[in-house]
Amino acid sequence: MCEHLGENVALSTFFPFDIVWCESRVSFVGCSCLAKKMIMLSGVQKEKATKALKRHDKDTGSPEYQIALFTEQIKKLTEHLKINKKDFHSRRGLLKMVSKRRRLMAYLQKINEPAYKKLIKKLGIKG
Repeated sequence: MCEHLGENVALSTFFPFDIVWCESRVSFVGCSCLAKKMIMLSGVQKEKATKALKRHDKDTGSPEYQIALFTEQIKKLTEHLKINKKDFHSRRGLLKMVSKRRRLMAYLQKINEPAYKKLIKKLGIKG
């Protein structure tokens, strides 16, 4: 599960909800590392999101790849923020990602408009 939830975990029975006591911090749901793993994209998810848009096998820097990756991260983070309405640190990260994706899309539109239109259609985002 998590590097913190090892042998030093004790569930409290004094409360109507489960509290996990962990070496790093106390949480009502579990260790904070679990929340980070739920927000971050795995390698399989990254590959699935960007497979059709790669220019070549080892492509990680093209605007199409980066926009697709940001779009997937934005979707996942949006779902997280629907549940955790007071997570303002993640909300700030989301706004930065949206801004960076918007700048990449403007760049792609300027240098290669057909690729931009294809990307917009493929990802289903506003242009």
